[in-house]
Amino acid sequence: MNKQTARQMVHSAMLAPSSHNSQPWRFRLQDDSIELLADRSRALPVTDPDDRELHISCGCALMNMRLAAAKAKVGIEVQLLPDPDNPDLLARVQQCPLLEEQPDLAQLADQIPHRHTVRTDYEPGFDQGELIADLRHWAKLEGVQLAVVSSEAQRQRIANLVAQGDRTLWADTAWRRELASWMMPPNRGEGLAVSALWSPLVRAMIRWFNLGAMMARKSNQLVEKAPLLLVLSSCGDGPRQWLETGQALQSVLLGCCQRGYQGSFLNQPIQVASLRTRLSKITGLASPQILLRLGRPVEKAEASPRRPLSGMLDPV
Repeated sequence: MNKQTARQMVHSAMLAPSSHNSQPWRFRLQDDSIELLADRSRALPVTDPDDRELHISCGCALMNMRLAAAKAKVGIEVQLLPDPDNPDLLARVQQCPLLEEQPDLAQLADQIPHRHTVRTDYEPGFDQGELIADLRHWAKLEGVQLAVVSSEAQRQRIANLVAQGDRTLWADTAWRRELASWMMPPNRGEGLAVSALWSPLVRAMIRWFNLGAMMARKSNQLVEKAPLLLVLSSCGDGPRQWLETGQALQSVLLGCCQRGYQGSFLNQPIQVASLRTRLSKITGLASPQILLRLGRPVEKAEASPRRPLSGMLDPV
């Protein structure tokens, strides 16, 4: 694998979504492989105590590497968790002979720079067409189940769970402190972007005030108005399944982006253990991992800031 191709694959990986835009990954370039490692210094111990979301975020980055390889027509073999003695080594992407070109994956790779997490309003309506079947196909390839929230009764019950999740999380002072610590000016290249002028005030408000009731009302409205709600569920609930979920999630997001849609996350009921059990009962899914809101943004989507590539590369 030549150095230019390897760096392009890593550059694609770093554009993946991550919780709080924490970018919890590192990469090690070998002669014929790329190793994806967890950066535990960027973990979220309050929001994500088991590193579930960290693994999902890294799974998204891994899928971007796979897609970039398909676009470059480079054959690869992916090993998940290749070293039992090193849990930080999440995946190894090894070059191998290219058996066949994958034009569908190459087309998804073209969407990587255009996919953004859009937390603002979406236009009403969603032309599903064959999209849902395609998204289920992408998810199934990674061993992940995709379910559409179709009934209004189910949507309302999930909206209530999201709102309750907001109230629970915002009542936790440790959770608020952690969230506040990730509110950063865009020039930092990480975190949830807030203007440099306002970021000290925003961090102080989040740290000291329980805004749960207000955020619950806002989240409830987002769920009720969402053109499409999806739930991704894995067949288990450990690091391997979380990495598989991340790969499926990124495929789904890019497949939507290909048709002009973007997404945002409503994972509050998954982050609160008791609510996750209730979400499982509502949806009939054993291990719900992601609650996703999809639609066509009313306003132009903006890219989240990213750290420089050099800061993500480990020395060999």
